[in-house]
Amino acid sequence: MARIRVPREPSNQLITPLEVVDMGRLEYKVEQVHWTDDLESRNDQLIEQLNAFAKQGWRVVSVDLTVHASFEAKPLPVLLVREVNEPI
Repeated sequence: MARIRVPREPSNQLITPLEVVDMGRLEYKVEQVHWTDDLESRNDQLIEQLNAFAKQGWRVVSVDLTVHASFEAKPLPVLLVREVNEPI
């Protein structure tokens, strides 16, 4: 995957030269974060699980924080990404 970077300097040119930066291959996965019944420690539980993903080389792309109408604690979907250094 490549990302295009546009220079930030002001220019009088109509066409701005572009620099292509190789981003490598990315791997995505969705994990379900599960909770214990303790409402007070949910933030700590989330941070602990996200840090565990980070130790494995994953970065968080998004977390579904949609409020659910039920009173039960449903699993929280987390989208993760990491760069893959292996050849195709």
